[in-house]
Amino acid sequence: MEHGTDLVEIRGLKLRGRHGVTEEERSADQPFMINLAARLDARAAAKRDDLSSTLDYPVRPSSCSKPSLIASPAPSCPTRACSTCGFASRRPKRLSRKRSRRSPSRCRAPGTTSTRWKTCADMRAFIGLGSNLGEREANLRQAIRALDATPGIEVKQVSMIYETEPVGGPDQPDYLNAVVEIDTQLGHRAIFDACMTIEHALGRDRSAEKEHWGPRVIDLDLLTCGDLMVSDPDLEIPHPRLAERAFVLVPFSEIAPYIDIPGLGKVHELEERLLVTHTVKPAGTFS
Repeated sequence: MEHGTDLVEIRGLKLRGRHGVTEEERSADQPFMINLAARLDARAAAKRDDLSSTLDYPVRPSSCSKPSLIASPAPSCPTRACSTCGFASRRPKRLSRKRSRRSPSRCRAPGTTSTRWKTCADMRAFIGLGSNLGEREANLRQAIRALDATPGIEVKQVSMIYETEPVGGPDQPDYLNAVVEIDTQLGHRAIFDACMTIEHALGRDRSAEKEHWGPRVIDLDLLTCGDLMVSDPDLEIPHPRLAERAFVLVPFSEIAPYIDIPGLGKVHELEERLLVTHTVKPAGTFS
């Protein structure tokens, strides 16, 4: 994962410094409260129980500059803190700064600093599901439960169930299809591996399938993974036939119509173009 899987936050670090444009403003110390967040991959530290592999988060006031404007420390503090701790800093997508108007009595106990460590979901991904053998709806339900039970994956939304005719391949029963939105701490390869594991657990044996688009008890396709574009021999993201499949785009558009798929466009626009020539029938919900 690009930004690491864990988040260390330092909240309420109280410092004093001189700040302001005029000489009068800079004549006396003023209070500052700093909140910092650092993303990192702490799995090696947890595995080896090694403190040196974690993040050392002392802040060195002596390394700070003396800005005139309150806007100046917002971009510079993360860079200095990362440099001190031996990390490369990245420009965040959004910087925020906030003046607190609360009186000291309503804040945390004076002179205290809280450090909060939490695991956080970093990426939004979408997975297409299909089944046309056995108890089709039950197969989809089991796959969704298995996804949600996978460490590092949380199912956020599930579309309705749609019934569609098979596309290509031999004569076979109609499919039930759905799309699932997940929040995940996993990289694209780990998500793909989890999908393959679930397929195998539910009885699918890809090695025994004689037809490329033949019937299957369950099918899980990784459709998109954040804004990643991947082209590996066994995995392409976005899914290479996503824009051609109404049975994927209809449920996808139901739960996330305005997602911009890298290299393809918005989901609802792709869906509208396909529905001119394709029909997808609603077949119920999972509730």
